[in-house]
Amino acid sequence: MKTVGTKLDNSEYDIFDFCCKENGLTKSEQLRDLIKNFMDRPEESAAATVAEPKERPQPTIKIIDI
Repeated sequence: MKTVGTKLDNSEYDIFDFCCKENGLTKSEQLRDLIKNFMDRPEESAAATVAEPKERPQPTIKIIDI
């Protein structure tokens, strides 16, 4: 078994962490799923990568206390 790692900006990490928690997955489980999906459908992943602009707007998340 091998390990894969990456670095994210703080804002990207916070959003990824939030999304993983919302889906009930650990970050490792989510990354594993993303990699498997990428390998299963490389033509879709490659098309999405090529179509993305080089500079993406920073996503925002609003957390509202109820």
